[in-house]
Amino acid sequence: MDILLTNALESTPSLSEHLDEDTTEYILSILEDDPRDEDAREAVIGFILGHDIDASVCDQFFTTLDDALESPR
Repeated sequence: MDILLTNALESTPSLSEHLDEDTTEYILSILEDDPRDEDAREAVIGFILGHDIDASVCDQFFTTLDDALESPR
């Protein structure tokens, strides 16, 4: 699961380039148990928006993540 989360984050350069390693780890830890959990996603969205990153970037990240979660392994 970590690799899917990391790949989705890295595939969203406008997000990953604004976050340091600790922040990235924090976001990944929130989503780690269940990346589809709406409460976890809301927490991540709030955290990201609190760092003055546009909401469309959050949408891009979660679209990339959802695509990865839906892909056969």
